[in-house]
Amino acid sequence: MKKFKFNWGWGIFLTMTLFVLAMVYTVYLTMQNDYILESDNYYQETLEYDQVIVAERYGKTLFEGQVWKTDSTGNMTFILPLKIDSAQCKLLHPVDTKYDRELPVKWESNELTLLFSELPIQNQLWRVELSAFIGENEALLRKKWKH
Repeated sequence: MKKFKFNWGWGIFLTMTLFVLAMVYTVYLTMQNDYILESDNYYQETLEYDQVIVAERYGKTLFEGQVWKTDSTGNMTFILPLKIDSAQCKLLHPVDTKYDRELPVKWESNELTLLFSELPIQNQLWRVELSAFIGENEALLRKKWKH
């Protein structure tokens, strides 16, 4: 019986074959993901994103220096430097969007009260998005909050 001899030619052939198989497998894995890198209305999305950036900048000036402390009922009141026309607050759950909700907000002149006492879930981490509207301008504050 003839003994198989492993020489450098077989080594190169085996290395190249393994490399090609690895590349084919890598291409297969990348084709399994659906990468959407374009949008039909990218211009409108960019304008909306720019509006959010402006609102966050304005929010930093409006809500700057506000201390987040709750009263005995769990509600939170701010005294803002300007009179606001309206406000809304969204609570976004960090894991499951089915728990996202609107938080009731009460405002009078420049006093803003977030009604956390009406929230049934306790000891939960939220991302708070607080929007205060002054005329045409929106002031947006995003903050993590545990309630």
